[in-house]
Amino acid sequence: MDKSKLTGILIGFALCCVFPLLLLPAIDLFVQVREVRRVTSPDGLKDAYVVETDRGAVGVLVQSVYVSTRDGDDRSNPVLVVSRAKVIRPKWLTSNLVELTIDADAGVRLRKSSTTVNGETVTCRITFR
Repeated sequence: MDKSKLTGILIGFALCCVFPLLLLPAIDLFVQVREVRRVTSPDGLKDAYVVETDRGAVGVLVQSVYVSTRDGDDRSNPVLVVSRAKVIRPKWLTSNLVELTIDADAGVRLRKSSTTVNGETVTCRITFR
């Protein structure tokens, strides 16, 4: 194999395989994550909050719901992940029951129907409108 052919193969390999791998971290530069809604429980000890992740023109808007201690920001374990939802409305019915109202046409992935905050079990109820 001559030198120019080998050079062409190596350049082609770099463009097709290696170069995209180097760009993957740069794609996350365009991801916007923001808290859009936070509601405190009636006893004032817990928060239910909605975090919106927008990956731009090529991604789907995803909203995640978390339950944590008051003013907490633990985003490691969402209770609900929803795509294509316009608005998620958390509403505390009691200190241990939070209702999540979402659009009927949203893509819903329920992570778990309850979670534990400071040793207390908090149940999540989903309603569609």
